[in-house]
Amino acid sequence: MGFHKEKIGNFFKKDFGAFNMSVDIDNKTLNYPQGVVLNDKTTSNFSHDENFVVFECVNRLMEKGYLPETIELEPRWRLGHDSKSSGKPDILIKDKNGGEKTYFLGGREMGPWVTGLSAGASDMSAWVLMGLPASVYALGLGQMWIGVGLLLGYTLSWLFEAPRLRSFSIVAKDSI
Repeated sequence: MGFHKEKIGNFFKKDFGAFNMSVDIDNKTLNYPQGVVLNDKTTSNFSHDENFVVFECVNRLMEKGYLPETIELEPRWRLGHDSKSSGKPDILIKDKNGGEKTYFLGGREMGPWVTGLSAGASDMSAWVLMGLPASVYALGLGQMWIGVGLLLGYTLSWLFEAPRLRSFSIVAKDSI
């Protein structure tokens, strides 16, 4: 990971220009660069194995040039209509202006082909790779018509629904 041992104690550090990350073995703490938003202090200790995964992810984001203020750990979101339930992703990456919209919407700079292929790949990956072959294996080659139907359905959706959805999302001020 590129950390170097400090001369005093069991302390390892990695510099990213003006920022640094460190691991204090004696105190069992993971220290993120100043500016990273920590919503839960549990992310900063050795209590859970996943904390090391989050630490490595932040390390890689920093290596790729992300600024600390664009990284937020364990934000809480209210979910659903009643807003009583909540969710908590491990890492949220914001755009330079501090929002999520650029990340989720690609800054509205991706063309229709990239957007369509990305949405299709995300939606269909498990079904096409596992479900469809299992269906063909279990029920016979007649199930291959499912693939034809999926292709036709996606094409029609892409041609007729996607432009309307894009227009509506702009009118709704990029509501996500």
